[in-house]
Amino acid sequence: MHEFITPVKAKDQEKEFLEAFYKDISIVNDNYRLTNTSNQSVYVSRLPNMQVFGIQEPTGPWLNACISNAAGELLFEHVKQPINSRVYDAFNNPWPSEQIRLEGEVGFLVYSSLDNNYYHWLCHTLPRIYLYRQAGFSPRKFIVDLAAPGCTAVRMESLYALGITQEMLCPLSTTHIYQPDQLVSLPALDFCRIPSLAVLKWLRAELCLKHKIPVDPTYERLYISRKDALMRHVINEAEVEALLKRYNFKVVTLGELSLYRQIQLFASAKVLVAPHGAGLANIIFCETGTKLLELMPTNRSDAMYKELALKGELNYMRLVCEAVPINNPPHLSNIVVDVEELERNLRLTLK
Repeated sequence: MHEFITPVKAKDQEKEFLEAFYKDISIVNDNYRLTNTSNQSVYVSRLPNMQVFGIQEPTGPWLNACISNAAGELLFEHVKQPINSRVYDAFNNPWPSEQIRLEGEVGFLVYSSLDNNYYHWLCHTLPRIYLYRQAGFSPRKFIVDLAAPGCTAVRMESLYALGITQEMLCPLSTTHIYQPDQLVSLPALDFCRIPSLAVLKWLRAELCLKHKIPVDPTYERLYISRKDALMRHVINEAEVEALLKRYNFKVVTLGELSLYRQIQLFASAKVLVAPHGAGLANIIFCETGTKLLELMPTNRSDAMYKELALKGELNYMRLVCEAVPINNPPHLSNIVVDVEELERNLRLTLK
């Protein structure tokens, strides 16, 4: 069984490595601090007398987080809401009646109602911890959305690996309002915005290097299957896998694995082939020079994993595949892979 070890105190060299990122901080005042990460500036705020609660998302089992001030005004800029959200109707619905006071600094660890998506959790939610620390804040409790189904165990595992225990978590809820003395938060970033290089290095250091996860040499060539996903399937995956196995690729379904094992496999891989999907966020943990061939449907042009790959000094290639629309929005289409074209690209990748 693969598990994260209990968080241990970093060695001096690891401390120096991490502390190199905690710089370039200019204090606007005691409650608003500007952090600079690779030329990206972000305001981190310490907000007194806030109220935090959840509103049920009408289109699914998700929650929308709401932050209001003492006057009852909602702070929309701190939560990224999907277009179809009805959070703006919050005042037309009864607010939760139970109030829970939280002492001291409390970190707002919610990005959007899509926190159950692994990519957004890893690239947009967890980096808030880094930015809060960089700005000089030290929350001992965090408001977090664990209500939505999907990768809940992995989200908990990542928090544990970062030294955040269950006792430090305050789950977002529709039944009560949290009233922290001081809420530490920042404006939500765009959905497809790629984290700065400093944030990516911090994620790799804190979730991989610090825990000394050993390389598994039997998984140098990986194909990431989405057979357990609800969408973006490879329709002719049996053909794809048969081809890749001839080139000694191992087939992996990430939803079946712990976070530790996912990180280990991506840190071990030298060549990756994968359809576009959230699991590719794990390329953050790949070694420099790892080769990635992304299978992308014709109706998508996202560059997020290309940008992640380039920031990590990976070698990136893309194979555009026929999109087969389903009932969901077009960007969730299944794909058919041209196996002959895949083999031609594979030979180029393996050179």
